[in-house]
Amino acid sequence: MFIRKGSFLLDASPQRHYTKIYRTPPTHVVMRLPEVPHVPINLLSHHAPYCNPLQNQLEAYELTSVIDKIDAHHDARPDLEQAAAWILGDWNQEPWGPSGIPWNSPEVTDRVHRCHRAVKQSAGPHGLWVSRTGVDELLMDVCMHDACRFAAMHRGQPHALDPTAGFAPGAAGQGGLCRIDRPYFDGWSVQAVEEVRVLDMTGISDHHAVIIVLSRPRLVQALLRDFPELDPWALAA
Repeated sequence: MFIRKGSFLLDASPQRHYTKIYRTPPTHVVMRLPEVPHVPINLLSHHAPYCNPLQNQLEAYELTSVIDKIDAHHDARPDLEQAAAWILGDWNQEPWGPSGIPWNSPEVTDRVHRCHRAVKQSAGPHGLWVSRTGVDELLMDVCMHDACRFAAMHRGQPHALDPTAGFAPGAAGQGGLCRIDRPYFDGWSVQAVEEVRVLDMTGISDHHAVIIVLSRPRLVQALLRDFPELDPWALAA
């Protein structure tokens, strides 16, 4: 994680170290915008486990301990500071909604990968497979929002929903393109998103890069909560 110190202030001991359940512990840095120094921004870079969907879900629940800081039970404890949360990374799950991956097709030959990314709706050898989307659903339930969805719906940028993985030669037989790299922002911060670009990394990485551009004046307003929070699931249409 790289943070430009000219743009953000860093707490004295900014990084939290996770020692519990994570296969790849997230990087968690607390930073602040100079214009709003009393509001901490919890910035996390997360890489969910590719091989254990149950642990993937468990890790997502652990991340809600950070999301819980957004409100900090402010109504009951006005002495506690409110906060923002930005969690970005490879979730190794598709987002909620229609899937473009034909899990039940003969073209899906990597059956171990299918067990990592999909679940059977019924038991037995002929059970139908559907994508696991529990992480995306959980994050929307706790009022976190996919910045790519926001750009597509509110900034007129449908390309923000372009696939980020599944294009590399080693992905043959896994079902095709998918959007498993997603940035989640709290219900105020996400409204500062101006632009999202999916940067083609073919030949450099097996994932494309996702670039999120925020409006600094709008972010100041978000941290001050000058407008209402975006409702849970508001971007799932």
